[in-house]
Amino acid sequence: MSYTTFRTFVTFRMVHHMSDAFIDNVVKTASEFADSVGISSVSAQIYALLYVSPGALSLDEVSTKLHLSKSTVSQNIRILEQWDAVKSIFVKGSRKDYYEVNPNIMEIVLKKLKGGLNNRMNKASANLNEIEILVKNIEDNSKKEFYQQRMNNLRKIYQTVTTLITMLPERM
Repeated sequence: MSYTTFRTFVTFRMVHHMSDAFIDNVVKTASEFADSVGISSVSAQIYALLYVSPGALSLDEVSTKLHLSKSTVSQNIRILEQWDAVKSIFVKGSRKDYYEVNPNIMEIVLKKLKGGLNNRMNKASANLNEIEILVKNIEDNSKKEFYQQRMNNLRKIYQTVTTLITMLPERM
């Protein structure tokens, strides 16, 4: 092997290794972020891998690179498709399913965040309504008044958070 060939080989291996480290760190960071905001870490790993991949990847490639079962990858790909985060594409000459990422991370995150917050606030509203019914049925007037004041404060917090959610942009 000539010196030039050897040097090219070593450079390729170093770049390939740095590329793998980059991808591994992006996937790990996405997974940790997803865990912190209540999103599936596996879906985040898949999205991150596709995001940093220059081309579409097959289900097999995603499964291999992330060390996940094909069924796990397939289930999470379906979730990502529902979020409009990934889409299936046709690759000429292949019968496999290939996926590419919607690169607009901000739009996806805002949509998911807004949807999740709205769901939580709807549940909170239903719970507050149930509590208000319980408070109305309290016979001791001093307790009833105290609880009504607390409920008024909780409703103000609810309204403030709901208003803040509506102020979140749809896209950046």
